[in-house]
Amino acid sequence: MHRKYKRIIGRTEAKHIVIMLEKINEESVQIQTLTANIAEIANGIGRDGLEQIDSSDIQELLESQDEDLTETDLEEMLNLQPIEEEASTSTGNVTFNLKNLREGLRMANELCDFFIKVDPSMERSLIFKKQIANATVKYKSELKDLLNTAKQEKKYKVLETIA
Repeated sequence: MHRKYKRIIGRTEAKHIVIMLEKINEESVQIQTLTANIAEIANGIGRDGLEQIDSSDIQELLESQDEDLTETDLEEMLNLQPIEEEASTSTGNVTFNLKNLREGLRMANELCDFFIKVDPSMERSLIFKKQIANATVKYKSELKDLLNTAKQEKKYKVLETIA
């Protein structure tokens, strides 16, 4: 009797484990599909740096968030406090913020796309695209830093409200 009882529990547990694994796998596939769709939509918009987003960026953003972003949070991220740097001209300070950085990277991508479309030499246009990609590496890194700063500021504000 005791062995029979163990066997029934073992089968039941096995069924539950299989069902749970199937659900996890199904949810994982749904998340992958969703992140791919979000990245595709963002690329279709093609401005403010959205043309550079892929599904791994979306997944990383989702995993890094402790709580859901509100519309206000997103607006705050886009309107970060500017970084003031000395300009090389007599115009004074230049506003270097998330919005301007994204716009510059978007314009660089548009320039690459333009030459790929109009240049009869695919090799030359691809070399140009690679050179632009290399030239914008530091700006992409700065964009990532600004996004991380925005995320940290959001967490700090949450902690301030709790304290």
